[in-house]
Amino acid sequence: MNMLAIGQMAKKHNISERALRLYHDVGLLIPQHIDETTGYRYYALSQSTRIDTILQMKAMGLSLKQIKIMLDDHDLSAFEALLCEQLDMVETRINEWTAIRNALQRNLASCKNFQNSPMLNRVYVEYFPKRKIFYFDIEPYDFAVKSEIGKNYWKKALYTVKSALQERKLPPSYFGAVGGIIKQEDIMQHSLLCSGAFMLTQENNLNYVQEIIPAGTYVCILDKWIAGDSCSELRGITKLLDFIETNHYKIVGNYLGEVIAESSIFDPISSNVLVKMQIPVKIKH
Repeated sequence: MNMLAIGQMAKKHNISERALRLYHDVGLLIPQHIDETTGYRYYALSQSTRIDTILQMKAMGLSLKQIKIMLDDHDLSAFEALLCEQLDMVETRINEWTAIRNALQRNLASCKNFQNSPMLNRVYVEYFPKRKIFYFDIEPYDFAVKSEIGKNYWKKALYTVKSALQERKLPPSYFGAVGGIIKQEDIMQHSLLCSGAFMLTQENNLNYVQEIIPAGTYVCILDKWIAGDSCSELRGITKLLDFIETNHYKIVGNYLGEVIAESSIFDPISSNVLVKMQIPVKIKH
């Protein structure tokens, strides 16, 4: 009989002898022969197929208990259901790790932007491709309110965003770089009422529906201030509106206050933010 000792079988499949002993202990892979005197385990070459199957299932993240049930029951429908369940779990983990990666990239970009701040308070025109955001309704407040009042309103808005993410069981890594929105109908009337908050996102997360910001041309201005300083944002928006009026542009969408850098890691109470204020326009020729 063509038999392999446990060490030979382990080497053949690039696994440890301990793993084979474990498979034996849980009833997943019984040796073809066990020497009653020495207790040595011997395997038939034909058992290699079962080992390959076990290793493939383990690579897919299945537990030994799950693998044993599937191999013992020979129920293809149950196996298909288990694979679907495992795939859902993997997709969730991918989304979580993607969010962590994006949070790392966002914070690295914040460091670079604060170290090498671009030119501030200069109005310019920029084209943006299509973007995805998480949108949140917040308690509306006017940017014309006093600075301290504006900060309190913005703290409430951040709490609303954080609570919404927690309700949908999204990890904390999603939370960050929250900006404000003024609806198109308000901005066209020069009513600077902030009624929404948003975060740019690259993930396709099933727990929160993303909204699409269409591609287009934007009038922009960069500035830096303490988070929630509505007076500073008011000055920037006023500059944008004056520029749009002077150049006879047409406003075609919502105002976005995109936070492209924040320093809350050093001073969470009075964190500095670098904000790209932007209004989508149609340039009349």
